[in-house]
Amino acid sequence: MGQETTTKLQSPAIRPRGFTLIELVAIMFIMVVLATSVMPSFVRAGRDAQLRASTRRVLAALSFARSLAVAEKTPTRVEIDTANGVYSVAIQRPSESGERQFVPEMSSLGRPHALPDTVDIRLVSSTAAPTSEPSGMDAVSFYEDGRADECVILLRDHFGGERTLVVDPLIGRAHVRGGP
Repeated sequence: MGQETTTKLQSPAIRPRGFTLIELVAIMFIMVVLATSVMPSFVRAGRDAQLRASTRRVLAALSFARSLAVAEKTPTRVEIDTANGVYSVAIQRPSESGERQFVPEMSSLGRPHALPDTVDIRLVSSTAAPTSEPSGMDAVSFYEDGRADECVILLRDHFGGERTLVVDPLIGRAHVRGGP
């Protein structure tokens, strides 16, 4: 009886269940190959996400400046520091001397916002009157009747992606040219 039990366990018809080491190594190799082929698309998507998010934030600031100008019935502007990649909203208010000047709007949408280090911003063209701002500082003005300076703003990342924002001078609305 003891011999029969031993021979049944060693019989080639009964194999232990599971995978062999070679099968596991082959599966791991296939998984590594698939992961390395998909990884570049994830990296590109992450880079593009930063540019898209920056575009949305600048569009929000432009829209906020226009709405503020109409609601407050006074000129506002989006100031763009191209050298440092910072933008903010300023509203025209009377100073103590009675002279009107632009002062920073410190609400959540108006306060200074820095773009990611991988994204550059610049004003490509504008009909705005020259400002008395330091070099590297540009501005897009919005007026109480909803109009704005005609301008084109370019956002470009260090990986070759770019978005072009256009401000329509008649209605003061900004949109992305040729994109989402």
